Amino acid sequence: MLRRNKFGGLLVVGNLDSTVHDWNTDINVSPIGYLWRGIAGEGLIMHVQQVASPNYQFFGWVEVWWRRSVSPAPGFQSFNDVSTSHPFFQFIEALAASGITGGCGSGNYCPENPVTRGQMAVFLAKALGLHWASN
Repeated sequence: MLRRNKFGGLLVVGNLDSTVHDWNTDINVSPIGYLWRGIAGEGLIMHVQQVASPNYQFFGWVEVWWRRSVSPAPGFQSFNDVSTSHPFFQFIEALAASGITGGCGSGNYCPENPVTRGQMAVFLAKALGLHWASN
């Protein structure tokens, strides 16, 4: 696995070798275990190679498991009504830092207020970067 920076430079971040095996065989190997911080302008590249062989070889698939994580909580609060000891503090701060929410106004987040379907649509669209093709 390679990490490419915004200038085109490459850094090897993990390798995995496997033996040739049957079509109906699922090999069990440990994951590379690379934690990518998702720095803007960077990407991950998986380079798959097959060794030269007199027999035909076919490449089946590669599994990529993706798990997102939330940044650690900051040491200060952004909203008047969400203290650093609030059980959802880390997550509320992550939403605010990501530009997904600005709270409910007057410096508050209103963590106990219900969310409308319209507000939920805004949260999800911003969080997931949803867009549609324009005609």
